[in-house]
Amino acid sequence: MAQLFDSSSLVIDKTDVLVGVEGFGEHSVNLIARAWITADNVLVAHLELLEQIKAIFDESKITVPYTVSTSPVLLSTRWRLRGVSLKPHAHPKISLRRSRIN
Repeated sequence: MAQLFDSSSLVIDKTDVLVGVEGFGEHSVNLIARAWITADNVLVAHLELLEQIKAIFDESKITVPYTVSTSPVLLSTRWRLRGVSLKPHAHPKISLRRSRIN
């Protein structure tokens, strides 16, 4: 990845680039990359370099895992909806009126 920053025209100081491992997550290795960019090009450089890093990962067959989390849903035996108490399996009557548009 350091070579990517060396070859980028958006990096203004090629001697002061930091690329390394910042830490370890539960299912990840957290990388850090810092380089000097002009204020005008920060967003462009960020997006362009991220895209190029992703391409390097794809070529190297490095995948980025993501955590799948599930949350249990707790159901109670009674529900309250705008002050109306509904018992389980009780279905309030709903009237729908269809109107014609001429």
